[in-house]
Amino acid sequence: MPAGQMTPGPIDHYVIFRGQSQAQYLGTAVIAPDQEAEDFKIPVLNDLGGRSVPFQLVQDGEQWLIMTTLNRFDLAVCRQLRAIPGAGPGQNSVLGSETGRARGTLVIGVSDFQLVLVNTYAGTSSAGVNPAALNAARGFYSSSILKYKESTAGTRVLEVSLAIQCNNVFDPASRGFGLYTESGPFPLGPVS
Repeated sequence: MPAGQMTPGPIDHYVIFRGQSQAQYLGTAVIAPDQEAEDFKIPVLNDLGGRSVPFQLVQDGEQWLIMTTLNRFDLAVCRQLRAIPGAGPGQNSVLGSETGRARGTLVIGVSDFQLVLVNTYAGTSSAGVNPAALNAARGFYSSSILKYKESTAGTRVLEVSLAIQCNNVFDPASRGFGLYTESGPFPLGPVS
């Protein structure tokens, strides 16, 4: 594959709530979201390598952090996302409150959501030198909001900033983990 520049275009944000089969449109950002991966390793110390420098490293997983600010978004979907942590498994929560079973419950694969980021220029001539090289979307299997911020500074429209942590989900069949996919399928709902 030749080197070149890629232009993903506006990044559409979709979410899939647990128990739903189709993604709901969340919105588009002021600027493209920052997507940051962090790979974890456990240091193995040994006298041969010294007391400070690892002799070997043990693979210990990966997490992603998505930082995004939306100014065109579905407020109802955003409220649903904010209500997730306040509900216990199989329960609905009222925004701004917690059920009696919310605290102390598991999150990954239970009280989280899936995030799908769609590159709207993928597969088009606007994508750059090699349009087929740009992935159409990246879908994360487990996502949770770490931080939420609203801003209407000055006379601007409402902006919502989200820090979303994306985690691995354990697959009992393969005894492996899934963090994201770039090959789909992505059951996307309509853009609102």
